[in-house]
Amino acid sequence: MNELHPSLAMLMLGLFAVTTQAQDMIGVVANGDILRIDSTTGATSLLATGAPGKNGLAFARDNRLWTVVQSTPNTYHLRVINPVNGSETQPFGVANCGDLRGLAMDLNSNNLFAIRNNAVADELVHVNTTTGAITLVAATGFTGIQALDTTPNGPKAWDLNLGMLNVFYATGATSDPFPAIGGPATLQYMATNPADGKTYVGRGTLYELNRATGATTLQVAIAGNPDLRGLEFTTSRAIFIGNGCNGANGPVSMSLMNPFAAGGTMSSASLNHQPGCAGVMVLGASRDLWGTIPLPMDVDPLLGTSGCSLYVSADVTTTVIASATGVMFGSFVVPPSLAFLQFHVQHVALEPVPGGLSFSRGMSVRSSL
Repeated sequence: MNELHPSLAMLMLGLFAVTTQAQDMIGVVANGDILRIDSTTGATSLLATGAPGKNGLAFARDNRLWTVVQSTPNTYHLRVINPVNGSETQPFGVANCGDLRGLAMDLNSNNLFAIRNNAVADELVHVNTTTGAITLVAATGFTGIQALDTTPNGPKAWDLNLGMLNVFYATGATSDPFPAIGGPATLQYMATNPADGKTYVGRGTLYELNRATGATTLQVAIAGNPDLRGLEFTTSRAIFIGNGCNGANGPVSMSLMNPFAAGGTMSSASLNHQPGCAGVMVLGASRDLWGTIPLPMDVDPLLGTSGCSLYVSADVTTTVIASATGVMFGSFVVPPSLAFLQFHVQHVALEPVPGGLSFSRGMSVRSSL
């Protein structure tokens, strides 16, 4: 493997040490506590005692963890929580973001979607995490929405009385697909585990939510029955970037093969290559810039490829070979100093296609905490 590019090496400096806790969730309590939680046993540990009046919790695409705190009856502020030590920052000062409840990732940017409480009808809003600007998308037509999540089956919300709702981010259109199923009342959070794609709801409990039926199944009671207002999983994750171009046997896809932790191995696999062809796994610190070059970068004019793009900064490369079935496996031993840091991966292969190169889609990946 090549040596680390300076831009990635700089990111490694000063990063957090690996924790050995078994807890795979982090939750915020109305009184301000930040808890680490074990999804199997319900055991908790206090990570930090922060500002009271918390509501909502969500990782943005860039891996920052956001919540909302209430400082006075009508004043609310966006905050960023460090999931390793629980420290909080308030990036937009005393700017009032409004009574935001459920927070959820915007897959197309580093921003968020949120539910803003309104007595007439709760509102779907877009949160700009660079400026703090809150933009109304639309009124939802519901008044009891407390939780919001970007799930593998699209955005879902949880109404305190009606249960699971479908949400359409583009227009704010919201509907109750299962009016006969209300689910447990007064639940406050919704979160999807990136390790298995399952979605959960709860408050002082953890229920698995069947997104196809709206039904819930109790998994575990959380120790101390805390008044959780937001919850997120800290397991490893992959967020896909763009689309691959054609390999010798069709469009090149790529996926994360296994959950991983810092100190372990991140493994990726791409499909539809020429059997036995050579290539590289590209690792990058950024999905936005490679030096001064904006990403994604259309490489067709430069290389003569067809429909191909570079999605990640080429800071580290390692040689890989496709199998006899045209699957290209890559692996990277994640240093402990990269604990919970997000980085980016792509495969590039030499094969008989226009320009002689195929490019997979990219992935933004992080290790578990």
